[in-house]
Amino acid sequence: MVYLAQSGPAPLTEPSTYLGIVLVIPILGARLFRNCRLSPPVGAIAGGFLLGPTGLLSTSALQTVQPFIALGFAWVGLYLGATCSRPVTLNRRTVIAAAAPVIGCTLIGSALFSWMYPLDLKESLRLGLLASTTAPLFVQLTVPERREPLAQATLVSAFVLILLGLTVVPDLESFGLSKRAFAVAGLLILLLELTYRCYRAVRTEPGHYVLFILVGGALTGLSYYCEIHPLLLGAGFGFGFGLRARAFRDGLKPLEDSSAHLGPFILGNIAAHLQPHRLADLGAIEWEFLAVYLLTLVTGKTLGGILGSRLTGAPVGIWTLSYAQGVALPLLVPLVVPAHLFLGARAHDPVLFLTALFLSAGVLPALIVSLCSNSRRGSGSQPVVRRERAAASGGIGLV
Repeated sequence: MVYLAQSGPAPLTEPSTYLGIVLVIPILGARLFRNCRLSPPVGAIAGGFLLGPTGLLSTSALQTVQPFIALGFAWVGLYLGATCSRPVTLNRRTVIAAAAPVIGCTLIGSALFSWMYPLDLKESLRLGLLASTTAPLFVQLTVPERREPLAQATLVSAFVLILLGLTVVPDLESFGLSKRAFAVAGLLILLLELTYRCYRAVRTEPGHYVLFILVGGALTGLSYYCEIHPLLLGAGFGFGFGLRARAFRDGLKPLEDSSAHLGPFILGNIAAHLQPHRLADLGAIEWEFLAVYLLTLVTGKTLGGILGSRLTGAPVGIWTLSYAQGVALPLLVPLVVPAHLFLGARAHDPVLFLTALFLSAGVLPALIVSLCSNSRRGSGSQPVVRRERAAASGGIGLV
């Protein structure tokens, strides 16, 4: 299929063939890793490595599917925002549990980065906040039966984005809203109300699919117009829609089912644009920075996970899934990591640094958690889920 697609078929056949390849390979990788009791997100990322860094698909071929990637981001953002607005996340205990890893990583990161590098307190604070971001797609693909960890991971990342935004406001020379911003906000409110009324009127599952596809397409177009990432715009819209449609939860199943396939698609696409074969070109300061960053990430989230498990009753094995970074990491790193540290020098490649950060802070922790789950009976996310199912059914099962 790859050979035929790149041999010059019809203009309509070529992008659809590329889309099928980029969609199917990461899904197969996720399912293969799940069957081997390894982390499914890592399998999706491995599938993406087979497509991009190995040269199986060219850069121009990957560019043809970018509009579909943007639509996938908007769709997943809709689902994550609607999940985060469920009543289980809007109470005191869950809010404190979500704030715990943010506080832990921020305090540790601020102390370490300001002590080891020539960074001021604000720059160190931003790096600590970046270390506390989570990967809701990792949680969704690993424990699809549990919505509470997914909502918690989304809530943690929402806190991080809000706090990072507050650190940027003092640096702005003038803060004001233009007529264009008011027009876009009014359009989003009208779209939200229209979506809610159509959502109430439609009674069939295929009708809900069509509705959300239209809404996702509209949000994707608005993201290009407003220059906002479709994941962020979709998540904000989904949060508002979840609050508005609180009494009609059954119709959100299309978002949940499709997100299970779009998650590997997005992770595989991100991995396809990375350059792991050039990691040897990184200098000593980048590897040292990654080691400090990973120490901040693991230590802060471990302490936050212990406190979160005590508050919510969820096993610590569920919280360890949040060690991995979110899919918004490539979007945030160039804005958060100070340019004068090393990214501003010509000898360093930001894409290469993002590759190392993605592998060390995303793939490595998730793979270690899945390996520990297989090596110790009764530990990890999958045995926990099976044990809870056995307890709910009144039986005793070996895990």
